[in-house]
Amino acid sequence: MGGTACLVAATSGEYSAVIDGLILDSPAVDWTTLLRYHASLFFAPKAIADIGIRLLDSGVVRGGEPEGIAFAKLTPDSFARHLTVPVLIHASLGDTFVPCESSQRLANARPDLVQLRLQNEGEHVKLWNVDAEPWERVTEQFARSLPRPPWRGE
Repeated sequence: MGGTACLVAATSGEYSAVIDGLILDSPAVDWTTLLRYHASLFFAPKAIADIGIRLLDSGVVRGGEPEGIAFAKLTPDSFARHLTVPVLIHASLGDTFVPCESSQRLANARPDLVQLRLQNEGEHVKLWNVDAEPWERVTEQFARSLPRPPWRGE
């Protein structure tokens, strides 16, 4: 949920103006798709997953948001529309907890702002453990390339 929280903060958060860029590792970018995926792992029919999503969306079932979880805002398309800062995403084709397709969709929707570093192996948030040198190199290059507003100093 950290990647989602960062994307929400950068696209619609109260302090979005002070965010210079995001570095995300294995982010969940599409929660409806992710919840359907996890339901399918337990052989739950899509219709059952959709009922659960609607209950969370409406606030009938509490999910941490008093008015319900706005799933329509937690999609690659929605994030892409509102994104204004550069983003580096580390993702893995081997992630079985948060599949990388939604990260790929976000990168395809905003190639001007989103850089996707896709690797073949690595489970959720363990990408550095599998391939540390490229992870660190790309992350450092990205971080150093971010603009530095004068008020942040050197």
